[in-house]
Amino acid sequence: TDETNGDKEGPQQPQFTPICRDAVGDKLEYNYFDFPQWVAHFILPSGSFLHRNFLCFMFHPALEELRQYVLEHPTKPDDITMSTLVSHLAGKAPRVFTRRVHDPPKQEQNRRKLLWSDNKEIWANIREEAANSVSGYFGAVNPGSVGWCVGTKFQQQKQKRGQTEFFCAPEFPALDLVPWVNEGGLGHEQCDPPIAGGKKV
Repeated sequence: TDETNGDKEGPQQPQFTPICRDAVGDKLEYNYFDFPQWVAHFILPSGSFLHRNFLCFMFHPALEELRQYVLEHPTKPDDITMSTLVSHLAGKAPRVFTRRVHDPPKQEQNRRKLLWSDNKEIWANIREEAANSVSGYFGAVNPGSVGWCVGTKFQQQKQKRGQTEFFCAPEFPALDLVPWVNEGGLGHEQCDPPIAGGKKV
């Protein structure tokens, strides 16, 4: 992204978008048709990596009502809740690494299908309600994810209906292409090194 927050050191994350449901009727729409690399606002917990320092916030007493909301809601929206919470704590949208799973176990396919296939419209509406409730609790939604390739030679762009769209080529990378996995790659040194004896090691 080229947007900045006034920091002279370089490009920063785009700003969060305020959500005001009561005053102006802002509303998020739930998209269950695809899993985008770009502009995804929520991510699934399965296959996600999360720094352990976030756990103390997740289980803080101040957020008890959010945890209770997840338990009591018919769709158990832990993905929506945790994505929103973590992105607000970090001040950034989630970073995604799209993966392809070949021939998943049939019982897993059936389990997920049973959750919504028989009542797709009702399920989508309830999930949409959850997304709006959680986003309304925080008052803003993150700007959406960027692809795994952002800032690398694999980031591509194209024009569609007069707008620039970004994509990664290849869409499903081998592990050695993911920048934050490799030393020197973008995001590899995201976290500070551990502290020992009051000094970084």
